[in-house]
Amino acid sequence: MEEIQNTYSPATPPILDVTDNVVDIEEKTEDPLKKVPVLSWVIIGLVISIIIVGIGFLVRKYVFNNNPDLVINTPNNLSPSNTPTPSSANGTIKLTTQDVVFETNPYKNELAGFEINIPQGWNTDDSGQSGSIVILVDPKVVKENNSSLLTLISVSTGPSRLSLEEEVASAKTGLINKFDSYEFEEDKPLIVNGRNYHLLSGSYMLNDIKMKNRNLILVYNHRGFAISASAPESVWPEKELILNATLFSFKNI
Repeated sequence: MEEIQNTYSPATPPILDVTDNVVDIEEKTEDPLKKVPVLSWVIIGLVISIIIVGIGFLVRKYVFNNNPDLVINTPNNLSPSNTPTPSSANGTIKLTTQDVVFETNPYKNELAGFEINIPQGWNTDDSGQSGSIVILVDPKVVKENNSSLLTLISVSTGPSRLSLEEEVASAKTGLINKFDSYEFEEDKPLIVNGRNYHLLSGSYMLNDIKMKNRNLILVYNHRGFAISASAPESVWPEKELILNATLFSFKNI
């Protein structure tokens, strides 16, 4: 089991917004991994869900091609899945939790040097259309306020000559400059199996819908990685356990 250690308390949250300055540089990039927008790999990872939902290509893909299970007007009063919920059966009290089940084989990208577990039943998109190396997508599309929203996990990466602290500082500055609705809720370093990560979590508004977001940032072997999970706040409590388990299944190979 991976050992996770917090090394300091969360900082006071700043505020952020995304939408523009996404440009295709297919013929200009020298990175052979994927075409990426002209944004820091960290910023791509932190806000990939906003870009995806904004352009809607993944929503259309899964709604019209895969006929997903639609969740309509999801309630906001769900119990967190990572906290056992007491329930009564025949006069006795038992604890119920959500099972974490992954596909047999993880997603591997040898060129980028990582692998990550895939939640059972989720779709994998490594076409590069979003700017991420890979996106893991829950086939259940949430419909709220006439919008279709996705729960997803993305992995973005790019060459880096900076330290982890410098990448995090650069990412936060970029987010402050580009986004006006993102509010940080967690901002702290972690040690996972002896390797240094940085955790950034927060929330933002999208079409009057509150979204939640959790990100791990890593610098390894002169490459930066952003592993990001996003979902509508209304379903975050029931998704949080599988999102966390998937985020922390990431490892370099």
